Amino acid sequence: MAVVLSAIEDAIISRLKSEITGLKKVGTLSEFLKAEADQLSILAPAAFVTYVSGKYSNPDMNTTRYHRVMAFTILIVARSSISQEKLLHGSASRIGLYELIDDVVATLKGQDLGLGIRPLEPVSEDAIGGDQNTAIYGITFGTECRV
Repeated sequence: MAVVLSAIEDAIISRLKSEITGLKKVGTLSEFLKAEADQLSILAPAAFVTYVSGKYSNPDMNTTRYHRVMAFTILIVARSSISQEKLLHGSASRIGLYELIDDVVATLKGQDLGLGIRPLEPVSEDAIGGDQNTAIYGITFGTECRV
């Protein structure tokens, strides 16, 4: 049976919630998009998960079974009203963005999430946006399965 995309997304969310205690909120892209800027600052640090792309191939020339390569991105939102330094590097009371990125990679790399997919591999990290007090980075992971 094929792995459903929502099952992978849900499993990533569950793993992040259980393993990274420094996150105030872990959710889906739709939750991120619904949040107003002031809500994001209250929720930070936070992580939001989304499926971003897939590619199909048919190496066996079988008309019923395909190979799917997938990418999931975790958006990390961090905030500090004190300084850019504290935002990126953290403080005694709050985890910094760079540590969050490292924690997400350590938590997800090599995990098949109990779904029979190829273990997640970190692919890229990108600055998405932000301002003097807030930063949003995306961490993309790749995996594969048969469908």
